[in-house]
Amino acid sequence: MGPCYYVVLRKSSVAHHWNPGKDGTIMDHSTSVRYSSRRRSGGVGRFLSLTGIVLIGALTTACDEDPPVPVEGTVSGTVTLEGSPLSGVSVDLSGTGPGQSGTTGADGSYRFSNVIEGTYTVTISGFPSDAEFDASQSVTINSANRNPTADFAGTYIRTARVNGSVMVGDMGLGGIMVALTGTESQTTTTGDDGSFSFSGLRMGSYTVEMSGWDPDRYVFENTSETFSLAVGAQQMVEFMGTRAEYTFQVLIENISPPYAYFPSGYFAVPVGAMEPGPLTSGNTYAFEFEAGPGSRLSFATMMVHSNDLFYAPGPEGIALWDGHEQLSGDITDQIQLWDAGTEMNQEPGEGPDQPLQGGAGTGEADPNPNVRLADDEWETLPEVDSVIRVMLETTGPTSFRVTIENISLDHTLITVAGLCLEVPLAPGVFVIHHESAPAPLFTPGMPDRGHGLEGLAEDGNIEQLAAAVTIATGVTQLLAPGVYASHEAPGLLFQPGMTASPGVEAMAEDGNPAILGAEVLLTGGFRDAGAFAVPVGDEMPGPLLPGRAYGFNVTAVHGEYLSFVSMLVQSNDLFFAPPAEGIALFPDGQPLDAVVTDMVMLWDAGTEVNEKPGIGIFQAPRQLAANTGMDEMGMVRLLDDEMFMYPAVNQMIRVTVTPVPR
Repeated sequence: MGPCYYVVLRKSSVAHHWNPGKDGTIMDHSTSVRYSSRRRSGGVGRFLSLTGIVLIGALTTACDEDPPVPVEGTVSGTVTLEGSPLSGVSVDLSGTGPGQSGTTGADGSYRFSNVIEGTYTVTISGFPSDAEFDASQSVTINSANRNPTADFAGTYIRTARVNGSVMVGDMGLGGIMVALTGTESQTTTTGDDGSFSFSGLRMGSYTVEMSGWDPDRYVFENTSETFSLAVGAQQMVEFMGTRAEYTFQVLIENISPPYAYFPSGYFAVPVGAMEPGPLTSGNTYAFEFEAGPGSRLSFATMMVHSNDLFYAPGPEGIALWDGHEQLSGDITDQIQLWDAGTEMNQEPGEGPDQPLQGGAGTGEADPNPNVRLADDEWETLPEVDSVIRVMLETTGPTSFRVTIENISLDHTLITVAGLCLEVPLAPGVFVIHHESAPAPLFTPGMPDRGHGLEGLAEDGNIEQLAAAVTIATGVTQLLAPGVYASHEAPGLLFQPGMTASPGVEAMAEDGNPAILGAEVLLTGGFRDAGAFAVPVGDEMPGPLLPGRAYGFNVTAVHGEYLSFVSMLVQSNDLFFAPPAEGIALFPDGQPLDAVVTDMVMLWDAGTEVNEKPGIGIFQAPRQLAANTGMDEMGMVRLLDDEMFMYPAVNQMIRVTVTPVPR
């Protein structure tokens, strides 16, 4: 039997009919093409060649044998991305046999069946754009390996990055927790400079959120930011905050007592005598005092030959100054004889209840209880200037001496019965009061106040009245409008050891805060600043009298201090203020809520020579114009005046700082 041929073609676009000829050729009757054949050495296979047709091979066998079965197999594998199955990935098989295509299933696997023997390339596509794979692999199917596998393991591209910072002003906050969530998650904390970063990130959507800052110290309007990252992108995230502002209410109270007189005293020992006693004819009482412009003198001394008559100026007192000129001379014409209205009058020099008649404190009550000018009921009262001469002389720039001379004669008082008498005077009391505060000892037309005038007028006893006026004697301390600020750096309002600025000078000498306020605004370095000038409850600016208060609100943040200045008005250039660094508004990290008077001091601006407090003619209440005192040419310093005495700060003011609830 002749050879029988088995032919395998890769491609053919038409049907082929093959018959071998006797000469070993094969005729394709569909194309009328003849093919030659040849035997392989030692075998029965014949190989054909045909131009334009790829002939895989021809096997010859005895026509009475079964044809050989081609080798077929499968190609399979899985596609994973960082260990997780990746579904929906396109897989293509190309090579010796027909190509195939498919997609991975939910478990990431694929499979190609009925793949004939040969070499193939498996290629994947359609995986995420931010993933990296070796996208092609080569496999071979043969009798020895009918089911090769091609697994693909990929990784994400992690080249994106987030950089950021947590800042308050120009200060970075360290130790703040920052969380990255979204496609991937990371956490970190800010460095000392407030910076943070996340690196090695995939493409995707992310949110960065900060936490862990102190809300009592810092305020952030935005604490998170959401964005998308592309492969290799860099994102900047900045959280910008502000320091939490607190409002404090500051109350500056004048707690010093108000005084009616400054100074005051009594006269009881005649000049040249050693012991207190009445003033007889030809003798003199004398007393000295200091008083500033605007001051007036009042005094009272008993006419001994009476029940309750006394010599005194009118309720307005006697002026000691005309502007800035001291007055002096005979002031007798300003003295009058008054009836205290406390005891029924008897004839002068004859009444049994009068002191020289041994009747002290024994008379009947006066039916008219009001203080009034004496009524010459018996027409025996001598003229004032025939009994008393009062002289005022100056002994220094603010010093005065008063002499009260008894100039009566042995017949100045002649009784109805013809008894001739001199007119003794009794010890008395004097006060210096301001022209704006008249009637210091009595008010005409009103009953005695019960402070001791009755004892003086009836019995020449000055003890009660002297004690009363002593209690009411002193310098009435006043505070002037001032300037305040909240700040960090010390020395905002003044610098100890340095020459006072024009603003500090104007404030300390004249109680004018305007210049210092302008200096502060120009210099900067404060969070909040302003002036306080209107006492609480008032509508207009003015000095702070005893019992009144200045109040203001000031804002501040952690780490800041309060400073303020206010003039001690009864001085030349002294002012109240905390130390130059101020009062810490957040001690121990908490808002200040306390009375802070012990942190306030009395400072000397060093710009004007000090005068006696409450008397000096160049002090604000008494000066003719601002900035008129003698220049001290000194430095700002804590008060160290050894010449004059001043009350302690906590006897003059109280300063309270209270946080306003946020």
